[in-house]
Amino acid sequence: MPTCSGSSGSSGLPSPARVQALKKRIGWLCQLGRGMAAAYAFWTLWLTISFWLDSGMVGRRFAMLAGMESVTLTDGTRMAGFMLSFLTWLIVAVTCWTAWKVFSSYLEGRIFTAHAAGLLRKTALLGIGAVFVDIAIRPLMILLVTGLVPSYAKAGYYYFSPHDLALLIFLVSLFAVAHIFTVAAELAEENAEIL
Repeated sequence: MPTCSGSSGSSGLPSPARVQALKKRIGWLCQLGRGMAAAYAFWTLWLTISFWLDSGMVGRRFAMLAGMESVTLTDGTRMAGFMLSFLTWLIVAVTCWTAWKVFSSYLEGRIFTAHAAGLLRKTALLGIGAVFVDIAIRPLMILLVTGLVPSYAKAGYYYFSPHDLALLIFLVSLFAVAHIFTVAAELAEENAEIL
């Protein structure tokens, strides 16, 4: 199985000396990536919880989106809204966990491997899924909280924003890189079998 470079043992990993050299070169970056993945998961969970606990903030936001003077919220409505938001967060959390595994794989010396490429592809697909679930839930959220779905002219930016498109472009690019890594790993395996 191809690895980062050089000779490898029977496990498919490079020698311990090569792994140590690799860690010196990219270890800090992998640790940073793992830290950011974990921080993002916890940060977004905290933002979700704190938003739905603040009934005033929830009411103001959805009243503005629906073009209403005010919104009356019940505890049940806020709990249902939180559960919809939590669904999106669960996908984000799994995406972050998969990203953590990508960087951990790199730290072990598995970089240009089918395993690492598969994890990278899974991270991109989960991220794309999270974006689409979030977009799909937004009109439902307004309907749940306000009892109506406003026109796109009123809440269009909330339904689909430039931020969503930028995130999708990044995730599709990540998926493309993962696909390229997969093809490279397959070619390396074929070359190794020929040799």
